[in-house]
Amino acid sequence: MAFAMVGLKRSKTGLWTARKEIPADVRAAYGKREEKKSWPAELTAGQAKAELAAWLIPVEERIAALRAMAGQTPVTLSKRQARAIAGEWYRAKVAQHEDDPGDPAGWWFAALEVEPEDPEEREAGRVRPTGWLIEERDALLRAKGLALTPSSGDALLQEMGDLWVSLCALMERRAEGDYGPDPLADTLPALEVASVKPKAAVSLKQLFEDYAASGASSPRTVAKWRPHVNSFVAHIGHDDATRVTAADVNGWVKALIAKPLAVKTVQDSYLPAIKIILADAVAQGLIPSIGRPW
Repeated sequence: MAFAMVGLKRSKTGLWTARKEIPADVRAAYGKREEKKSWPAELTAGQAKAELAAWLIPVEERIAALRAMAGQTPVTLSKRQARAIAGEWYRAKVAQHEDDPGDPAGWWFAALEVEPEDPEEREAGRVRPTGWLIEERDALLRAKGLALTPSSGDALLQEMGDLWVSLCALMERRAEGDYGPDPLADTLPALEVASVKPKAAVSLKQLFEDYAASGASSPRTVAKWRPHVNSFVAHIGHDDATRVTAADVNGWVKALIAKPLAVKTVQDSYLPAIKIILADAVAQGLIPSIGRPW
C-alpha cells in the first residue's frame, strides 16, 4: 500500500507529532479534515517512525474503505432493517463483554457520550452521533459491504445509540451478578438485507509478494519479513486472507511471545509484516477490516 507522505516532527515540548490530511473526496464521509497524533519525546527516531506507520494503517484503511463504498449504489433501509443491523451489533457487544462487564459506572459514562445535549432532541429519543459511534457504524457497514443513503446512515446511528443505552443497562445487571435473560434480545428483528457473497480466497503469501514487488520496502526488509508471513500462515493453518480474524493475529502474537520472543521484537519486526499485507488487502477491497487486534 502506498501511503501519502506524512511528516514526523518534533514539537516545542519535544513530543513527536504527525498530521494526516484527509483527502477531499472522502472528507465529508470521514467526518474531519485531518487526523493528528503525538508520541512521547523519549522515543528514538526509529521508534517514532514505527509508531507513525502503525498509526497510519487504520487511517488509510478507513479512507480506502470509504472510497470503495462511494462506488456502490447506496441502500435505503427500512426501519426494521436498520434495527436488525443495529441488533447484530448489539448482540456482538453483549457477547464480547457479558462475561466480564467491568465497572457499571463506566458503561453509563460512555452512554452519556451518545445522548443529545438538546432537551428537545432527548425527548424525541434521538442521540447525538459522536466520532466513536460513527466509527462503530462505519466498521459495521464495511464488514457487511454496504453503502447507505444519508438518511439510512443516520437512522442506523440512532438505532445503535438506542441499543447502546440498553447495553449499558444490561451490563450493569451483569456486573451486579444478574445473569437472567436479556428481555431485549428476542425483540430484535432478523436481518433482511441481502448477505454479502463470500469472496474468493486471497493468498496471504501472494499479497506479500505483491507488496514486495511494489518496492514500498527495501529488499532487506522484504527478506526479513517473508519468514514472518510464512510463520503466520503456518500458525493459522491456511493461506486465505479472507478467513483471517483478530483472534488469529492475537493467537500468533501470544505463541511468538511464548517461544519466547521479546515483546519488542514481535511488535517491531513480526507484526508489521502482517499489518501491511492485511491493510493492503482491505485497501483493495479484497477483505473487510478485522479491526485493530494488536
